[in-house]
Amino acid sequence: MSDDALKALLGNDEPAAPARDFAFTLEVMDRVARRKLTEGVITVVLGAVAVSALLYLVMPYLTPVLARLSVPLLPAVGILAALGVMAFVWDQMRPALRQYGLKV
Repeated sequence: MSDDALKALLGNDEPAAPARDFAFTLEVMDRVARRKLTEGVITVVLGAVAVSALLYLVMPYLTPVLARLSVPLLPAVGILAALGVMAFVWDQMRPALRQYGLKV
């Protein structure tokens, strides 16, 4: 077979297919994102239902204990809350302090 015959056989006037079909890729990405969103919502809802059921069963027994301990533990809870806020603020400020050349 000559080169001209081979070129005529293989050469089409039809445009070549695109290397990537962006519409298909977008549709696949959309379906994957929707599936992940659905799985995430189901996980959160099941977790909330499980925690609610656990609290429904446990709170009648814990409420009297928490009521008795609330007054003596109030200062400790306040101090722990203040320390937690300070730790959070420090963690948020560290990148800005490093940006100004402070070694923290």
